[in-house]
Amino acid sequence: MRSAGPWRATSHRRRSRRTEGLLSQAWRQAGGAEASRPPARRALVLSGGVVLGAFEAGAYAALKESGASLPEWIVGASIGAVNAAIIAGNPPGLGVEKLRRFWTSLARGTPCP
Repeated sequence: MRSAGPWRATSHRRRSRRTEGLLSQAWRQAGGAEASRPPARRALVLSGGVVLGAFEAGAYAALKESGASLPEWIVGASIGAVNAAIIAGNPPGLGVEKLRRFWTSLARGTPCP
């Protein structure tokens, strides 16, 4: 196996300095510390696992009922993606009801209409 040699480390450092310079320049052009930060975004991330999916549905219902601001982005994996699709695919007032209907139908063993 060939050694990377000292020239690679030096080359890497040069790239880092150049990149750092470009980033500093962009920061200064944007107004530096005085530049306004982009607005914070809220996201709801839902994971997989059927039991967790039922929990997530209840947690979303509690979040909605609490009056807290709802997330702008909703993403999920596995059953979390199903929950996310139900939430995002329905008007804001119907998401919780559709989640309840979906999870109730699963608990009864009947297909969801």
